[in-house]
Amino acid sequence: MKILLILVALFFSSSATVWENDLDVAFQKSKEQEKAILLNFSGSDWCIPCQKLKKGLLSKEQFNTYASENLILVNLDFPMKNKGENKEYTAKKDNWSEKYNPNGSFPLTILIDKHGKVVKKWTGNITLPVDSFIKQINSAQ
Repeated sequence: MKILLILVALFFSSSATVWENDLDVAFQKSKEQEKAILLNFSGSDWCIPCQKLKKGLLSKEQFNTYASENLILVNLDFPMKNKGENKEYTAKKDNWSEKYNPNGSFPLTILIDKHGKVVKKWTGNITLPVDSFIKQINSAQ
């Protein structure tokens, strides 16, 4: 029984969707796995549309199943309350923001293909049904 519980836990932990917070790591994984990157800029503790996007779309089982097989997910969070980020990471995050989100839009979701090219952007809360959002991702690649 104990072994069965361990196997079940391993299965669910290995199939869980992982959100990176380092775009450099994501680009490396994208090259290795030949997957596109879905980059999301959020303000988790102040941006209501960001919170709605996470709850309404990005945390849905259908999206997470699709994403775990097809995408490298990255969340760059810019909370009001700095939660002890080190200065080096904050500087990297600011550089990525200057490149991919120069207007400071929140939420902003960007699809970057496996070659590093931005192929699609969604500004604001994405209110599409999950299957429509997945179709947009697929058609953009």
